[in-house]
Amino acid sequence: VPQAEASGLVVPMGAWVIRQAMTELRSWRDRGSELSMSVNVSPAQLREDGFAAFVMDQANFANVDPSWLSIEVTETALLHDPGRSARELAALSRAGIGISLDDFGTGYSSLSWLTQFPVDVVKIDRSFTDELGIDERKSAIVSALIQVSHELGFSVVAEGVETDLQNERLLALGCDRGQGFLFGRPVAPQDAEWILGATG
Repeated sequence: VPQAEASGLVVPMGAWVIRQAMTELRSWRDRGSELSMSVNVSPAQLREDGFAAFVMDQANFANVDPSWLSIEVTETALLHDPGRSARELAALSRAGIGISLDDFGTGYSSLSWLTQFPVDVVKIDRSFTDELGIDERKSAIVSALIQVSHELGFSVVAEGVETDLQNERLLALGCDRGQGFLFGRPVAPQDAEWILGATG
């Protein structure tokens, strides 16, 4: 990914990923699943003029309801061109697409940035989750992030949840959802039939 970012290939690669994600999501929905899908977006993609329009065009082409989608961006992506990022994300949000702030807590932005973008979900970086129950300072930071996010009306997802202890601590702190190997590992679409069976 860093090489693709440096060479500019990440933009066409990202466009391909979005098209494939829409196609797969439509296929899952056609088979009775109620799954939604999140797609990670690079800073270079977000800086492209008409990015929001491209995403909406692909959703329309695949007959995908925008409410089934969420775009994930990092703090770093927002810092490159805040004005353009805000405009593109606002257009997506108006269309009903969710906006998630990924890896929160590892960038250079302040909490005040959360009020400047149409964020729905804050995803706490795994560097904080890793030491829950071990380093009480990390636990205090996670607790504060959850509380502030809830006060601002955001849902909270903890990344990198791998143990029952982490999951229990997060539930006790009021975290809304968890993501990590404790719940499942990445699989190819053709290997995800058990997911469809569980949700369909």
